[in-house]
Amino acid sequence: MFDSLFGNYPCIPDRWGEQDQLDDESVKYIQWFKELLLKLAPQLLDQLNRSVIPAAIEAKKIANKLESLQQQKTEILPEIADAKKRVKRNWQKMPKLEEKSWLHIVFPIGLSLMLVLGISEILGIDIQSLTPDQYPLFILGLGGAIFINIAESESITLHVQYIHASKKGAAKITFWQLMKEGHPAFYLALVIIILEIAFATPGLLNLLPPSLSEKLLWQLVVMLGAGLAALVNVTLAWGAALPKLENKEEKLKIVEEIEEKNHQINRQVLVLHNLEEQIQETKQILSDRTARAIREHRRWELSVKHCMRCYRQAVKKFYEQYREIQLENANIYAYDKSNIEQGNGHKTPLNKER
Repeated sequence: MFDSLFGNYPCIPDRWGEQDQLDDESVKYIQWFKELLLKLAPQLLDQLNRSVIPAAIEAKKIANKLESLQQQKTEILPEIADAKKRVKRNWQKMPKLEEKSWLHIVFPIGLSLMLVLGISEILGIDIQSLTPDQYPLFILGLGGAIFINIAESESITLHVQYIHASKKGAAKITFWQLMKEGHPAFYLALVIIILEIAFATPGLLNLLPPSLSEKLLWQLVVMLGAGLAALVNVTLAWGAALPKLENKEEKLKIVEEIEEKNHQINRQVLVLHNLEEQIQETKQILSDRTARAIREHRRWELSVKHCMRCYRQAVKKFYEQYREIQLENANIYAYDKSNIEQGNGHKTPLNKER
């Protein structure tokens, strides 16, 4: 220990200024060293307390701050990754509409053909003997029939949404229940059916031989057939609107969860960005404070070494007294522990001389 005072490396412990973390031997060495400086060069002890130790403590505090920031960054990175995985899983859980059965395809097509016949009859087109000059009118009638069917389906879907929004659980009410209750949606469906019968019947009758189309019974049969087809088409459209609405609501719920997670991710990314900026700033400050602490320590250490070279004999004598008192203190500790705890058993070279 004595030889280190004249070496080329620091002669003080790394953690001076944090004596609560030092072992007993280091504390004794510090006490001896300070008393040596107090006797030989009090200004160096003052420099130690005013410049060296505070600079080291400040650098240590900044290092602890940097470690804390890096720990926060380490903790937030897995949270962001986990949130992104949950968002990906939510997208994968997005519900898909089941494929429609053949009934949902065949009946609208059949009804559209019936409407084409009716519209063609109104436009004066003979389906059985089309001429080239009648093609534009036929195409117009075909497009009109298709758009009427699409509008019918969308109208029913909108009414189902309205019922669901106005009455809790109404989306589970079937078309027949609405018919029984006399709901406005039933009257809408009734109007649609009547209009489809009115459109389709003339065209269907025109397909029959004149001898049959003039009979009331066959006219009623054609009207009932058109009405039945229209009714089935309306109920199918109603039934298709229910899962479509449930699917839409489930999608909206998942999208809300995804948006919430994305907001959380954005907040965490912003926190991470701020942490990275603080880490870079703290690293720069730590570099400056560490360099300052090293400069203060080296400047003070050179002064201490110069002082001890000038007072080599005094230092050697002081150190020998220190070792002697250490042995005495060890013996006293063994025989009178309580006296040492009160501070009466600890001696130094200075209080021994007194």
